Amino acid sequence: MLIFLIKKTKRMVRVQYITSSFLHPGMVSSGSLYDWEGRKILEKDEVITENKLMELRELQIPAVIVCSNGRRVKKSICIEEIYKNTVTIKEIVEFQLSEEYTLRDIVEADVLVEKVLRDRRVLSWLLKIAAHDPSTFFHSVKTCVVAAVFGIKAELDERSLFCLAKGSLLHDLGKTKISVEILNKKGYLTQIEWKIVKKHPLWGAELLALEDTGCEEIIPLVINHHENEKGTGYPRGIKGPLNIQTALCSIADIYSAITSDRPYRRAVSHKTACGILEKAGKERLADESLLEKILF
Repeated sequence: MLIFLIKKTKRMVRVQYITSSFLHPGMVSSGSLYDWEGRKILEKDEVITENKLMELRELQIPAVIVCSNGRRVKKSICIEEIYKNTVTIKEIVEFQLSEEYTLRDIVEADVLVEKVLRDRRVLSWLLKIAAHDPSTFFHSVKTCVVAAVFGIKAELDERSLFCLAKGSLLHDLGKTKISVEILNKKGYLTQIEWKIVKKHPLWGAELLALEDTGCEEIIPLVINHHENEKGTGYPRGIKGPLNIQTALCSIADIYSAITSDRPYRRAVSHKTACGILEKAGKERLADESLLEKILF
């Protein structure tokens, strides 16, 4: 889990990762923090006290993001910390999925995700996501693990599995161009805000296309993960079946979102999530044939 912290200063500050042992009273949160069950444990702009510091350490938070008063931070340190946080989330999600899927499925998914995480370019993009919004970072990692399990259940070949896991990890990269106020809004979005949110697949694809990252193969997945066969998705409203990696990412994205607590609603159970996805399949909003393989 990540906490964003700042020190109030007149100088421009830089973000860096440090271990929780280096936290100290007087730091100020730059955003709300929720625990794994959706309970708010830190308010935006809350000053960290000694008691709050003890509470955060009891939660065994592995690392935090702080601003360092303009001091440059070595990228390698940031990459190492983002890897540690990703592994922590991965293990929690695997534990949750172990109640519904076989040990073999979970182990194979773990090996697959670890393979994706060996790419430092992927970790660099994850760092960008985490630095912008920790809830999107958590969702991205959870979606990746869920998609990996689903891909294994669907019996994808090795190359397709890798593309699925990598694309699912970065599927919401475009949200780094959306303000956190919109991303974490508790109430309904305005029409203007919703139009902005619906652009994130395009923005994610543009970011990957503009950079020589070796991520070209996942661009179709990133840009199309909110499309559907019915043609009512976004950003382009294309009709027809999605390729299997994109379809699985789309299902994993929905599953990850509805089985996680959010500020505006509670998580649903695996059984309830399956019911929601089954209904989506019948309405051609998700691939019904895939759903039968991976959920039931």
